[in-house]
Amino acid sequence: MKRRVRYHSLARRDFVCIAEWSVRQWGKARTRRYLDEIEAQVQRIAENPTLGHDAELPRAALRRIATGRHVIFYLANEATVEIVRILHGAMDMEGRLR
Repeated sequence: MKRRVRYHSLARRDFVCIAEWSVRQWGKARTRRYLDEIEAQVQRIAENPTLGHDAELPRAALRRIATGRHVIFYLANEATVEIVRILHGAMDMEGRLR
């Protein structure tokens, strides 16, 4: 069953920041491909939320899955998947997820 996807405001901001940085570094075409890759991973999560792993952080039920150089953090229930953050793998994830 495919769940409805909701983006937390911080995740929306993360996506915009990824896009802005990527355009400056790689250009529009490569950025579009990378953003499409992130969006495809979100759709896979909506179809099967168990794809990700326990985030192993103090926040209960938080899951994570990598895509490219980023990690998507999300919460899932029977009806929805909430994308909590999309963080670069080199970031202080625990500090940003409090």
